[in-house]
Amino acid sequence: MAAAILAANPHNTQPWLFHVAADRIEVFADSTRVMPAVDPFDREHHVGLGCALENLTLGLTARGFSTSVTLLPTPGDQTHLATVSFVSAEPIVSPLYDAIGNRHSNRGPYQAGGIAQSILDDLPGSTADLPGVSIRWFTSSSERAALSSVMLAATEAFIADQGQSEEAFSWFRNNRDDIDEHRDGPTLDAQGMAPLKLALAKILPATSRVAGDRYWLEQTRNVHTATAAVYGIVTVTDTADVATRLNAGRLLQRIHLVSRV
Repeated sequence: MAAAILAANPHNTQPWLFHVAADRIEVFADSTRVMPAVDPFDREHHVGLGCALENLTLGLTARGFSTSVTLLPTPGDQTHLATVSFVSAEPIVSPLYDAIGNRHSNRGPYQAGGIAQSILDDLPGSTADLPGVSIRWFTSSSERAALSSVMLAATEAFIADQGQSEEAFSWFRNNRDDIDEHRDGPTLDAQGMAPLKLALAKILPATSRVAGDRYWLEQTRNVHTATAAVYGIVTVTDTADVATRLNAGRLLQRIHLVSRV
């Protein structure tokens, strides 16, 4: 369970509930942890739950269990997303499992230099156990420029929409008291600030929503898109299919973990 809740998830909403039995773990979507303005079709919600599902299976395997995953096991119940059955087996501790504790969000600049194609080739792509999903890499300067433009425009549209902006800001945890009370949401520590700037931000009055949006737009323009050496997009055969969304999350989590190995 500790491995599962360290998974990537949208806005650190931690949108999961688990029921643990002697031979299985049931995975449920927590309907109180959705973002209807930002994610009206629950796409990101389900992808985040898929990430947790991937970590859960890695954790069980490392603890000496063989797993079997059944998606959407209860017809008509869209909150019961998976049953992970398990039986005793020899422990298998993979490098991906070892990387779970090191994976975290960091919105600072990327390291200088390109990424060799051989590294991208070694990253997980479409896999037999995750039907309906694959990843496409964009490495050329023209592709990166086009996607950077799209991301910048999307950020501008997001912060111009008051409903989305307010909902996103409501999850931000600005100080230790906020973190201790909620134990969720994005924090200052994940914003990629230099150490001195981060220390000052923690003792100064909380930023406003408008100032936070402006900082995000500036970072998107001058840091994230300006330093990205490659883009990857997880593609799916059916964006509305919940099982496919869960598989997309599992693939995304694998890529996160491989990048930390």
